[in-house]
Amino acid sequence: VRVRARPLVAGRARHRRRDIPDLSAHLPRLRALFFAGDLVEACRQTNDLLHWPPEGEFDGRKRIDPYQPAGELTLRLWRARTTDYRRELDLAQAVVTLSCRRDGAPFTREVFAHAALPVLVVRDRFDAPHGLRGTAGLSRRGDPECRLAPWADTHAFGFVGEFLEGSRFALEVRARATGGALTTTPGFAALEFRGCRECLYLLSIAVAHDGEDPRALCAAQLDAAPLDFNALLAGHREAHSRLYGRVHLDLQRPSDPRPTEERLAAYRRLLEESPRP
Repeated sequence: VRVRARPLVAGRARHRRRDIPDLSAHLPRLRALFFAGDLVEACRQTNDLLHWPPEGEFDGRKRIDPYQPAGELTLRLWRARTTDYRRELDLAQAVVTLSCRRDGAPFTREVFAHAALPVLVVRDRFDAPHGLRGTAGLSRRGDPECRLAPWADTHAFGFVGEFLEGSRFALEVRARATGGALTTTPGFAALEFRGCRECLYLLSIAVAHDGEDPRALCAAQLDAAPLDFNALLAGHREAHSRLYGRVHLDLQRPSDPRPTEERLAAYRRLLEESPRP
C-alpha cells in the first residue's frame, strides 16, 4: 500500500515562493522546446528562469520536490499455493476486497481510506487452523535528501522522516490480532505475526512544517480512531454514502433480451442487407 499526502509536497501557503516575477513572456519559447522533444533543454531553461538551485544543491527555502511518496506499507504472507484469486472495488462503499484460497483455505483482505477519519484501514482474515503468518512493515524508497528514524512498540510501529528543507512527517501503523501473536523489534518499523485468524492495521500520516512533533500528531489521529473493524467500516460507509449516494444513474435495460454482441451483429447484417441510395 503506497502512501502519499498532499501537505507533504504542497507545504503551507507561507512556505511557497511568492517572489517570482512575471515570466509569462517566456512561455512560447519553452512550449516550443517541449513540443520539439527537447525536454532536457526546456527543463534547464525553466529552472534558470525560476532561479531553482541545481540538482543536489539547496538554497535554504522550504521547497520539496513534487510527487514525493511518504512510504509504503508492505504485508508479506508465508508462501502458499494460491487459487481462486479475485479483486473487487465496491464504489458504493469505497472498499477494495481481495479474496483467494491459500492452500485450500479462504483468505480475505479488505482495504479502505476512511471517509471521515485520517486513517487507512486494512484487515486480513484467514480461515485455517494454523492462522496467518508473515510480516508487516513500513519503508520508503532511498532518498539522500530525507532522513528516516524508524521505531517499534507493542503492537505499533512507524518512522519519522525529515527533509533537508526542514519539513518533517511521520507514519504510524497500529495493529490488532485475533488469535496468535504479534511481535516487534525496537528500531525497526515492522512486526511479525504468527497463528492469527485476523489482523487489523490502521495507518495514519502527519506532516509538520513549523516545528511540531509529527509523531505526536500522527498518534493523536490514531487515538481518535477505534481499533475495531466493524465500527470503522460503519463510520466510513455512513460518511461515504452522504456524498456518493447523492446521485442515482439509471441505465434502463434494453427491451431486446439478446446479449450486446448478438444485437450488434444483427445491426451489421441489417446495414449490409439494406439497399443503399
